[in-house]
Amino acid sequence: MTLFYIPVRMEDVFYEKLELKKEGSRQNNLEFLGQAMQDASNEFGETTPYGIALSKVSQTEFKIGGAEREFISNAANNTLLPIRRFLEGDMKTIQKERKILQGKRLDLDACKSRLKKAKTLETQAVVSFY
Repeated sequence: MTLFYIPVRMEDVFYEKLELKKEGSRQNNLEFLGQAMQDASNEFGETTPYGIALSKVSQTEFKIGGAEREFISNAANNTLLPIRRFLEGDMKTIQKERKILQGKRLDLDACKSRLKKAKTLETQAVVSFY
């Protein structure tokens, strides 16, 4: 199983943490590749077979880059943001209630052991009374 690493610019991390929107967006690697191929296609000439091939591949790279950008945006909005909201809101409440419940459980265990001890002392007293 291979894990993929997507490099993130620190600027993007800060904008995400501060929940700010950036003015415009930078091109991703696939869009840069498409731009480089388009430039090379223009240099070779768009009438040559190599230039035509570069032009077609550059358009495809632009489309793939746009799809990647859309996928990352959708994944962040539909998956990561709800998880973050849950962790920041509900999880704190759950942890607090769990701590209270743990204390109540310990109190119940202590009461049960005292009751058991009292019952054994009572039975001993009853047996010794006869």
